This record gives sequence, structure tokens and C-alpha cells, in this order.
Amino acid sequence: MSIFTISKLFGVLAITLLGCTPEVDTSETIIDTSFQPAEEGMVYTISGTQLDSLGKGGRLTMQSLQGVLNRTEPRVFISIDAGEAHDSDWLDVLVRQHGLEVEANQDYLWYLWAFHDEFDGYILFNNLSRESANVAVSLAGVLNAMVIDQLDQDGLKAVDEELGMKQLLDVRDWVETDLIASEYWPLFSQGAVMQEHFSGPEMAPRDLGVFHQLPFFWDDQRDDPDLGITQDFIAQLPVGSPIFGWSYTDYDEHGPEAFVSLTSEAGLPLFVTDSANNLSVFAHYPDTKFDLHAPGEESPEASGLHTIAFVMSGGEDLGLLMGRATNPHNGFFTATDSYPVGWTVTPELYNLASPIYRWMHDNASEHDMFMGAASGGGLLYPSIWSDKKAWVEDTVDGMKTVGHRIATVVDYESGYSVDNLGQLLDDDQVDAILFSAVQSSDFETRQMLWHNDKPIIPMRRLGFSDIRTADEVDSFVKELVDEGLNIGSLSSNGYTMIYANLATTRLSDFQAIEDALNASGFGAFQVVRPDTLIQMVTDLVSPEATGTEGTTGSE
Repeated sequence: MSIFTISKLFGVLAITLLGCTPEVDTSETIIDTSFQPAEEGMVYTISGTQLDSLGKGGRLTMQSLQGVLNRTEPRVFISIDAGEAHDSDWLDVLVRQHGLEVEANQDYLWYLWAFHDEFDGYILFNNLSRESANVAVSLAGVLNAMVIDQLDQDGLKAVDEELGMKQLLDVRDWVETDLIASEYWPLFSQGAVMQEHFSGPEMAPRDLGVFHQLPFFWDDQRDDPDLGITQDFIAQLPVGSPIFGWSYTDYDEHGPEAFVSLTSEAGLPLFVTDSANNLSVFAHYPDTKFDLHAPGEESPEASGLHTIAFVMSGGEDLGLLMGRATNPHNGFFTATDSYPVGWTVTPELYNLASPIYRWMHDNASEHDMFMGAASGGGLLYPSIWSDKKAWVEDTVDGMKTVGHRIATVVDYESGYSVDNLGQLLDDDQVDAILFSAVQSSDFETRQMLWHNDKPIIPMRRLGFSDIRTADEVDSFVKELVDEGLNIGSLSSNGYTMIYANLATTRLSDFQAIEDALNASGFGAFQVVRPDTLIQMVTDLVSPEATGTEGTTGSE
């Protein structure tokens, strides 16, 4: 059993009425009998557009309701098709492959009416306060409660007056530390959700957290330089407890290092969920064994050519995998638009949304290969991880589950060493490690490492801005030629492994780089899959020349 496994605590809890009764219209009303009851075995869908029209409070109500109702079986599916999210495609996969019966219902109040008797009551919160919202959504899971915003007059009137639901708590003035100090804290499962600050329904794994009865918190260095809220939360969690969510809230000004460093030092893996929706639905489609995509035969000529391989980062982010990477409009997984790419994919996609993992493999071409996502199943820095043995074991277990042979690792510059990385290569499951540093100042001086006759290869980062221009391609190619490609070679030929940013990179960008390199006059180039490049390296270079734990060659 993985150290990252979540303990699930489900059940109905009887809670004493606390807090104040909200002021509502007390005039006599009659429940609208036009509402039709929910049918057994039916999954009801509401669109992200309709969810947005409800405002922040209504979104929180629906997402927490979804998490509670989906515990026993799929009941509610929020279909968000905005930006890179394309949940209706996944709903279609579930209908076609698993026989899901679906009916659309866009009436928010219908959900309150149809399912109210499955809740023990409601929690009143203030959506203008992120602390109050986080507390309310946290308690929804352990108290089997709806959450209702004080400004949601229609919803409040429905649950309080028309349906006569009990108000279990009033948390309008609560903050996250009140939750930790409360009598309810022991009821939570081990783990937490780092919730994005009201950026929209697609940016927070709220249904997943409620489903697993996890507490929610939010933090950002721009508001909290010491990340004190984070430290308060992680201090309560046993080693190995997962943290879900985190939409790079501190990335723009401070980078991700501080947050990931804190969780790594505490031994808490970070599973980036971002825009991964409906994970409480996919929980009912457990791991299914299937034949992994078979690599195609590639035997490129090495003589006189500089060989390049592209690795697509971001595979530790479930939202990117369920969104951008698999969005049919991007053409990533179509035979006509295929290009040699190594895709980093976390085993958590297989664990939490097996049908999507199957879809990726079923739609991959011979140009696509799959490898471990950054630093194992979750995002962490192995050089400061509290238990390296546990990290190695969990990473290897995940790679075995999904058939990965190559691990990618992200760490500090100082993490690039045999001491930090070599233990992974002691296992027969791991053929090679590809490394990238979050703080990379001296990339061109890094040499290939060897351990157990297997390579540890540094990767050069490629990250285009949101607005891509031809100048960016030209600048990156010039950097490669001037700083990267002419510093030496592994044999008579050179090799470069490029680590690209899934969030902002297209396959056409790779083709543009290849074309620009061929036009640069530097020499002749070829692009292969990462596994092919690794095989070429191990075939042509003898580790014994410098010792199996020595260094040789260039990137």
C-alpha cells in the first residue's frame, strides 16, 4: 500500500445546532411541486456556464453537494467546457465505455430540493471571506451538510424555510485556525486541499476534497510571506499525507520553491489537481488493467547528426492532463499531428481517473511515449524529502503500476547528484532518470551521471510565454547553439534533452525549433523519442570509461 493512500472516513454524523439563524423572509410559501424527484441510477449534469451564473456562493454549494452525493455512486457531474477543460468529452467516454445514464438539469434549486433529505442540514457561510468558505466546504464532508452562502437568498430560503433543513453551523466568522482548534478536526481524513482563491469552479478540487473528507485551506506568499497558514496545516498532518490542489498561487512573484520546499521537508506529497473536475465521479471507475501503448521501432542513424528529444512537462498536474494534454482541439494525440514526444504522466491519473489514462494510451501514436511525472507521483523535491527510501519505493510502485520505465525528477540545482537520485536506478523498473532544476543557473556545466550502468541526464528547459512569437523560437535556438550544443559530446555526436512546458507549448513549436536548428548552419539534426535517445546514449557510451558513478558528456 502506498504511503500516499488516503484514509476514507464516510458516514452520517448527528450534529447539534450551533450558531445564529439567518434573517429570511418568513412569509408562508409552498414547495414547488413542479420539481421532479431524482431518478435512481441517473447521473445529473449541470454546466459550468450555469455554475458561473450562480456566483461564488452557488458554485461552492454545488461542488460540495457533488462531493457528498457521489460517495455511494455517481450522482452529479459538473460539465465544464471552458478554456482547455472539456469535461463533456469525458462524460461521453463514461457513457460509451461504462454505460453511465445521464440527464441534464440546469436548475440549481432543483438539486437542493431533490437531494435535501440526504443531508443532515446546512452550514451558513460568507462567500466574501475565503476563510469562511474554506471552513464551510471542509465541514460539508464530515458533517454531511450542504453549504449555503448568506448572500444566496434563493438557496437560503429554499433550505431554511421551504425545505425546513436544520442549520448545523454558522461559520461566517470562522478562519482556518478555528477549524484546526475545533471539535471537528479529528473527524477529517489525513491530508488536505490547498484551494485556489475563487478563480472559478474549474480551478479547485472541491468535490474531491469533500468526497474524501479533507480540510481545505488557502495561502499565498503575497498575503502571507511566511506561509504561516500552510505551516499551521501541515504541522497537523502525519508524514505521507497528500495535499491536493495548489494552482501555483505563489508562482508569479516568488516561484513554487517555498511551498513545495515546506511540504517536501514535512514529507507531504503535493498532487497538483488544478482544473481536474469530477474526480468524485471517476472514483467509481477503479483501476483497470489494460495493454500499455507499445513503443514503435525506431533505429535512427547517429553518425554526423545531433540528436534531440523533447519531454513535455506538467504531467504531475491532473488538470493539465485532463485538460490541455487531451483536448482534441490541440491535436496532441492524433496520427496526423503526431511528433516524437515523451509525455510525463503521474500514476495518480490512473488511480483517480482510470478511464482518462486508458483514453490517452488508446489514442497515442508510435511517436508518443509515457514516462513518470516530476519526482514520482506527486510534486516534491527529493533532495530535501524527509524519507528518501519511502520516496523511492512509492515512485517505483507507481511506475510499475502504469508500466513507466523512465523517471523525470524536478529538484533544486543541488539535487543533481548520484546520492539523491541513484537509489531509483537500483530498481529494475527504472532504466534512466531525466533531471530538471527549478533553479538552474549553470546548466551548461552539468554533465551526464551514471549509476548502476544507467544514465542520469539533465534536461534544458524550454518555456514559451503565453504569446508565442517567431522571435522566441529564434532566441531559444540561438541559446542552444551558442551555449548548449558546442560544449562537447558523448561521442562523435551530440545529444540534447529538452524539457518543455505543457501549459504553453504546442507540437508546432517543436517543429519550428527543429526547422530553425536545421537552418542554423550548425549541423544536421534529428528528433527522436526520449527512450530512443537514451538507448542511443547507453549503446554508444561506456560508463566504465569514467566509472559507473562518474560523469561524462554533455546534455
